[in-house]
Amino acid sequence: IKDINSNIEMSKIIEEEKKTLFGLNADEWGLISVFTNGFSVIFQMNQLLRTQKAQSFDMNFISLMTLLNFVYFIMGILTLNKGLAIATFSFVIYNLSVMYFHYYGKK
Repeated sequence: IKDINSNIEMSKIIEEEKKTLFGLNADEWGLISVFTNGFSVIFQMNQLLRTQKAQSFDMNFISLMTLLNFVYFIMGILTLNKGLAIATFSFVIYNLSVMYFHYYGKK
């Protein structure tokens, strides 16, 4: 029985190792993306709010990215990956802001 338990524990460790990339699991990568995506959104949103112009954006692309980021946001919620949910939701907000300023902002 001790050998069976050892094998089960070893297989759990191996499975956990498979779920990492560069030694980080999905939750850790999610938290990293909160900082990197958040940092990116801060600068982009600052520029958008200062100029209130978004005429140079392709609305087909922005719409697709909004949908894609919303799907990833839902995936983050369903998989309990808070980092993924927060990081992608920040881009949903940004993309919706781009759409708003494209249609109602300064021309």
